[in-house]
Amino acid sequence: NWMPAQRHLGINDDRVFPEPFNLLDYYSGRGSAAREQAMEIGRDMWPEWDLKLMTPEQLAQSYELESSGDANKDDVSRANDWRSSVMQYQAAYNRMTPEERANWDRAYAPRIAEYERMKGRVSQEELTRWKYQQYMKDYCAVIKGVDENVGRLLDYLEEIGELDNTIIVYTSDQGFFLGEHGWFDKRFMYEECQRTPLLVRYPKAVAAGVRTRALAMNIDLAPTFADMAGLEVPVSGPITGVSPRETAFLFQENRLLPWRTVEQHLTDVLPRDRRGEAARWLALTELTGEEKTYPAALSGGMERRLALARCLALSGSLYLLDEPFAGVDPQRAARIMEGLKGLPVPVLLTSHETHILSQAHRVVELDGPPLRLL
Repeated sequence: NWMPAQRHLGINDDRVFPEPFNLLDYYSGRGSAAREQAMEIGRDMWPEWDLKLMTPEQLAQSYELESSGDANKDDVSRANDWRSSVMQYQAAYNRMTPEERANWDRAYAPRIAEYERMKGRVSQEELTRWKYQQYMKDYCAVIKGVDENVGRLLDYLEEIGELDNTIIVYTSDQGFFLGEHGWFDKRFMYEECQRTPLLVRYPKAVAAGVRTRALAMNIDLAPTFADMAGLEVPVSGPITGVSPRETAFLFQENRLLPWRTVEQHLTDVLPRDRRGEAARWLALTELTGEEKTYPAALSGGMERRLALARCLALSGSLYLLDEPFAGVDPQRAARIMEGLKGLPVPVLLTSHETHILSQAHRVVELDGPPLRLL
């Protein structure tokens, strides 16, 4: 949540960002939605997760979420429970190395101290302005990391002589509020959220500086790429292969929900009449006994195994697993791998772990660019 890279910690500390003219918007003349939303910088930003206002001692404490026994009610209540914010922050903080945590603590200690001095001594308007500055400092530090890595990619393409032979598309989802109307996030169809960037670089077909007023949607991207690659449009014949709906993906990011227990991560994706299968996948990934544990209390390897168990619970006709054993000790990974080999459907995984590859039925080694089979 706007967590800068270690190399960018504190880079905006001395910067003062210009405020939007309507940062202190009072929503006069507008409907109740504009006044009753939950995305005001001054009122709704989590001090912990959004603004990083937690000391190392506070981050070391244990926090638990209450359960009513009703999963749907729990999801709603926990989404607005400050402890959810804390546990999300803890999960990210605990993934850092000791050295990274020390750097992080030094970077945010002055902000925490300033906040403590301000509490109860300044007006709500002053506090909103202060929170806006902290928000922008973190957000822009994160964007700098994005910019740097876009630059790395462009430099590499130029280095190998493929820059002008590559279609580069820079886009995103809807625009993010950066203090306009006093808001963060992107929940309303205001002008700021209607702006979606779409930049294309391909000198062979698109001249520099060209602008178009043509309407474009994200569903236009794939057919455009296929057309530019010279692929023929099929006009007849059957379509074969596994439907994306029947494919279960495990990405490199675990994307666990801090307010859901280990078991709930699986039952959430299982149909009601098959929730008993959760025990099977927890056993395969060696998480039996951790059913009621929340992600913040798991090690990195356990978090990865939970993400894998959730993927397996989807019961696809094909499993695509990206580095499924990252952070998992070799002996345990080998046992889980044997369990995967016993599944009745294909499992395709990528890995840099040689001990894992040695257990596979078939290994395909790739090299590049350009990509080629070895």
